[in-house]
Amino acid sequence: MEEGTERYKLFMKRLELCDDPAAREYLRYTNAQMLEGGFTMQVMFEGLSQSLGQYRSWLDEERRVSADPAKHQAFLAGFKQAWSSSAMGAIDMSVLAQMADPNIVVKAQKDPEFYKCIREISDNPTSETMSKWLDHPTIGPLVGAMWKSMQIARNRGQQ
Repeated sequence: MEEGTERYKLFMKRLELCDDPAAREYLRYTNAQMLEGGFTMQVMFEGLSQSLGQYRSWLDEERRVSADPAKHQAFLAGFKQAWSSSAMGAIDMSVLAQMADPNIVVKAQKDPEFYKCIREISDNPTSETMSKWLDHPTIGPLVGAMWKSMQIARNRGQQ
């Protein structure tokens, strides 16, 4: 994941240095959308780096306690709690990938409020936050698929 993040940073830097009008327009549009949601590319990359650091620390901790069954079970219980309260844990991405029509995703991404929506859902992945966006004409269908994937993830967790 770290390599993918670095490659994306490099790609974005190349776009910034490019003289192609289409590249410039893409960057302008993407930055405007991100600002609408309250963040920038730098904030996005910092968030990715922070998430990767957290994932790395979880892996290191699991390796450290894996030889002791009691400690490992305690680690897993804490991890499941932390993960399920996060946006990534609340939404079953494999279900979302199957449910969300790529055309719906592309249409939602083109909406100026897309990043604002994603930011709100990431900060507070609850049905209340998602219901705010369900009636939105372009983002609503994607949020509906996200909501369904959350329900499936919750149901799996209760089994």
